[in-house]
Amino acid sequence: MPPANAAEKEKWSENRRQAFLGSFRHFLIALIGGRIIEEGFELYHLPALPWEQKTTRRQDNKIQIVVPDSLLVPADLPNERLLRFTGALEITYKHSGIRKQTSWLTLEKDFAVVNTSGYVNNPYDLIINGYWALDRVARMLPRDYVL
Repeated sequence: MPPANAAEKEKWSENRRQAFLGSFRHFLIALIGGRIIEEGFELYHLPALPWEQKTTRRQDNKIQIVVPDSLLVPADLPNERLLRFTGALEITYKHSGIRKQTSWLTLEKDFAVVNTSGYVNNPYDLIINGYWALDRVARMLPRDYVL
């Protein structure tokens, strides 16, 4: 669908940018590129999801992960990686102008195959909770969208 004018085109472009920033796809691209901190993400490894932990002192159970390579290993194809971790990941997106957004990831099997474009090959390999779980069709971007 073509925009009606230049102002509408600019508005659509900004809306797409806002939909991308802090999204699960943004996180995967930043993780694969080794830029999670620069892109505004904080990444923590938890032994279990916060509501499944026996202790109320969750802060003691967090271990900040700063090396994305600890989560990713090469896959069969050059544009794919295996995302591997135990327990859960807690991801918080903090970027100026956007309120803090927290999401949690758990794996359904030993790994999930992700590609360098920021997509999971089989979405059923991951369980997403928190902010990203609220994303639906209305916030989807074109598959070829790049920032």
